[in-house]
Amino acid sequence: MSYSPSSAQPEIKPIPHKTPGMVGSCAQYLNFKIRQLEDTVHNCSQNLDGSRNECYEELRYSGEKELEVKKLMNQLDEYRLIVDSHQKEILKIRAMGYERNHFLETRNFNLRD
Repeated sequence: MSYSPSSAQPEIKPIPHKTPGMVGSCAQYLNFKIRQLEDTVHNCSQNLDGSRNECYEELRYSGEKELEVKKLMNQLDEYRLIVDSHQKEILKIRAMGYERNHFLETRNFNLRD
């Protein structure tokens, strides 16, 4: 048995001629599928627009809330500075009181001698 290259290749058959009815039904089917895809795209874009609007509103409100938080943080920092300065004043006054008491104690002690 000899091998011939022409027998190994598959036979190419011509495409049968389509009848007008087949072309019409294919076109109808393709048009139907195109309409389905268009509807799907339209629905997806509407959903996307809706979610975009929700996200935009959420972002806008979060931006406003963020500004509010920043303002409150700034106020808190200011109040901390005020408290710190008051605490420093209190410490100065206490230190002066301790010095005065120490001075008076040493003077009284010196007067007793």
